[in-house]
Amino acid sequence: MSEGSASTSTSHGDLDSSRSVKLVVAVDFGTTYSGYAFSIGSHRTIYMMKKPTGGAGDQKIPTCLLLEPDLKFHSFGKGAQYHYYNELEEAEQHEWLYFDRFKMSLHSSKSLNRDKTLKAACGREILALTVFARSLEFFKDNALEDINAASATDFRLHEVTWVVTVPAIWEEPSKQFMREAAYMAGMADSAKPDQLIIALEPEAASLYCRQMEMLERNLSGAAVLGQLKPETRYIVADCGGGTVDCTIHEITERKHIKALQPPSGGPWGGTEVDKNFENLLANIFGYEYLQQFKLKEPAEWVDLISVNFENSKRDFSQGRSPPAIRIDALIRFLRDEGQQADQMVRDFANQNVTLRRGALRLTKEEVTALFTPVVNKIRDHIVSMVQKINGLKYVVMVGGFSESSYLAPVITETFKEQIPVIVPHDARLAVVKGAVLFGQNPNAICERRAANTVGIGTTQPFIEGYHRPTFRISGLTAEEDLCDNVFETFVQANDAVEVGKSVQKSFSPSFERQMDALVDIYFSPNRDVAYTTEEGVSHKGEMLVPLNGCGLDREVKISMYFGESEFKVTASDETGRRKQVTVNFLGRYN
Repeated sequence: MSEGSASTSTSHGDLDSSRSVKLVVAVDFGTTYSGYAFSIGSHRTIYMMKKPTGGAGDQKIPTCLLLEPDLKFHSFGKGAQYHYYNELEEAEQHEWLYFDRFKMSLHSSKSLNRDKTLKAACGREILALTVFARSLEFFKDNALEDINAASATDFRLHEVTWVVTVPAIWEEPSKQFMREAAYMAGMADSAKPDQLIIALEPEAASLYCRQMEMLERNLSGAAVLGQLKPETRYIVADCGGGTVDCTIHEITERKHIKALQPPSGGPWGGTEVDKNFENLLANIFGYEYLQQFKLKEPAEWVDLISVNFENSKRDFSQGRSPPAIRIDALIRFLRDEGQQADQMVRDFANQNVTLRRGALRLTKEEVTALFTPVVNKIRDHIVSMVQKINGLKYVVMVGGFSESSYLAPVITETFKEQIPVIVPHDARLAVVKGAVLFGQNPNAICERRAANTVGIGTTQPFIEGYHRPTFRISGLTAEEDLCDNVFETFVQANDAVEVGKSVQKSFSPSFERQMDALVDIYFSPNRDVAYTTEEGVSHKGEMLVPLNGCGLDREVKISMYFGESEFKVTASDETGRRKQVTVNFLGRYN
């Protein structure tokens, strides 16, 4: 596509977010635990999910899915755990498909597409979209069943506004992947996209914290601080099972929330502690033996890490004495392999690790060593954020990992002379409850920050002495040459982007009878970008822009919206007719 007038305009209120909301259901799809909350009509009361079957506290369930060999849904949560390692025969465990902690696969995937697969505990791989869709379908069905059973109103699917949470540090392909999985689950469809809202986790938590009484957690106890007031600047650190997701917010005079920095963070959640424990097991019993144990005894491995160690980790995190971690199945496996677990522990020669009566016992010092590398990464990142913005009043920590007695005291001690560290009541529920508030009013987040410079690839009339000669190509006329690979910028990294506003640019077709244009979208962390081939520029997606009529003098206006929780684009022709443009971040169009 060729650049046209190159005019840029900003339009207000182009995306209509007003709607009649009868029922908002928010699903916090976490790495380790998941749950849902809801509100009915205009009532501000938020209700948590009913009938939890085991999990964090009593209002979330483990994020684990069990499918039958033919991919039919069997169970989710504690029920999936129990059935897999208690009720299935050993042969069946190698046929049934058990998945847990699979959310991080979307964060770690560098080239996410619809063909991505996930490996079940038995070793079989299936489409990741199927795994996520089956999981979201469980929440959809259970939420409607529970809500209708407790309500005088029989809510229909089309009356529900669904909200699904994702980390703010996730890129657009991961967000689109979750949206398409929700469509497959039947929550909404592409014909009615507004029925499904993608909420960014630290933003949701910020909305929850905005309206509640806050507690400062310090070394001497807790003191009531009151509600966050206008002009208050604060950091929200969402410390979950998979990621730590941070943002810096400010309360506006209208009590809306605006971001002062793009979201940041990394894969430093509670499951990193699990990886450190797994490394400890490998060091004690041998990497090869541990890998064989995973392969031959998949259910027992799930039981060891996702149940035994997870329960022990929660006890560690609450300041209790380190309990025993049952490893009976591993001991039996090693015995069958001709190895004695107790001798291997003695040979490890670490006085902080002992084996007694089928249980591995770690001293407090050894447990601390599992947490410290993870906690230090979180601390260092929050320190770097504090140095970027003046006038910060609080560091607000939410998410299940934030309640850990190993994490919160370290962050509190780091800032004890500078900034109060707050862990709100029910910190692990802040995201899901805040997501309900976001579903009620998405415009409560009034301004975000662009994480990247975003542009499209274009050709422009070649200018001698300005454009690179290597990108010079023959034009459509003998009198005009063009410059290829030009990065036409729509927004620069760290720009403030308001909700409902767009950046609009005009372009012309490259061919007289061109009916549509396949436009490539590029991202870069650098603010100033001239060409799509520069270092740091990556191709992220593409969109098919419709063109009306024929001729080279036609004009199409592309409007991009960067202030929403998801990337949105519209296109309009010379008549002013506007169409939503589907942006594909999950692979090339065929």
